Amino acid sequence: MVKQKSFTLVEALISMTILVVLGIVMAPVFTVKKKPKAVEFEHGSFVCIYVNGSHYQRYNNEPYSNNGGNCEFEPWEKVNVYSITAFGKGADGSSSDFGNPAKAESDQFYTGEKLLINLNEQDSDPDITNTRIYDESGNDFLIAKGEKEQCMGCTDDGYRTSFMSEYVDLNNIKNEGNAMYDDALRDAGSGGTKNHAGNYGAVLILW
Repeated sequence: MVKQKSFTLVEALISMTILVVLGIVMAPVFTVKKKPKAVEFEHGSFVCIYVNGSHYQRYNNEPYSNNGGNCEFEPWEKVNVYSITAFGKGADGSSSDFGNPAKAESDQFYTGEKLLINLNEQDSDPDITNTRIYDESGNDFLIAKGEKEQCMGCTDDGYRTSFMSEYVDLNNIKNEGNAMYDDALRDAGSGGTKNHAGNYGAVLILW
């Protein structure tokens, strides 16, 4: 009869010790969770202005495109929160006074739907032109009221809105070097000089 060999008690203890040590060493590999990768998305901007009876829009630093009767903002898939600034039309100037600037409407929002923007929305008051932002079902999202009052005794700076131009500079939104577009954005919502119409509003969306 062939005698079968078996492990001695000492050999068994050594084997168990090795297994225990390996388990201790490998434990972090199985128990430590990997940190999820941060979601990457591009920051950007959307601008809507009104020039010569038409709406012009652009994303980031792309060229402006003529969008006709309104602007159309398509939200980006990976963006959760947007910042919006909007002006209505500034008041017309009279023979003796400048027009008052329109007040800015600013907000943060989330949307997954396309937004339409009309910078030439007639108010119930025929002397006021608003900026209206709404969805494709016609539901109002934001209204930036225009202005109709004169700025009596204003200096040359009193009828201008500075917020939009400061916001543009702060966020490094480059212009195209085209005075027509640059002036429409820089002077958006400003009142008119004496005997001149007020400036139409504009919309700036950042993410």
